[in-house]
Amino acid sequence: MRLPVHRSDSSMKIRPATATDVDAMASVWLASALQGFAHIFPPEAPKPERAHLAEQLRHDLVDPCTRAFVAEVGRIVGMVVTGVWRNEPRTGRLARLYVTPSVWGRGIGTRLYERAERELRSQEFDTLRLSVLRANTRARSMYERRGWRLTNETITVYEPAGVDDVVYRLDL
Repeated sequence: MRLPVHRSDSSMKIRPATATDVDAMASVWLASALQGFAHIFPPEAPKPERAHLAEQLRHDLVDPCTRAFVAEVGRIVGMVVTGVWRNEPRTGRLARLYVTPSVWGRGIGTRLYERAERELRSQEFDTLRLSVLRANTRARSMYERRGWRLTNETITVYEPAGVDDVVYRLDL
């Protein structure tokens, strides 16, 4: 079922995530990854497990340098996480921007991105970084339209199939 969500929809609320949101956030992450990355990972690749994703989110939320936000339309339908990039104190990190597939194309990802960028800019980082699957052209296109530039860094995600992340940078 597609929820009627639009960029100007006042029923959509973006708010800081709390520990009680972790299970719903993990469900959003899992649904988005399974649908959005199905063409990227080979069928034999292990599927993400909701419990593992929830544990990663719990870890994120206890880090004092990390902020997470959720989008709600009657229920949590999107999420994003911000923080520090790999212990580089002047470099912010944008991560885990996921939206429930049933509401893709409704502006939720854009609103979450904008909230995350405001949060990162308020912390006075010099630079922002993010990693995204090399084959995730939809996300890469969105970041490039917003001024992010590809670096020469890669992160191996699933070695047997050569699936990797590329790293982007945004100078502030």
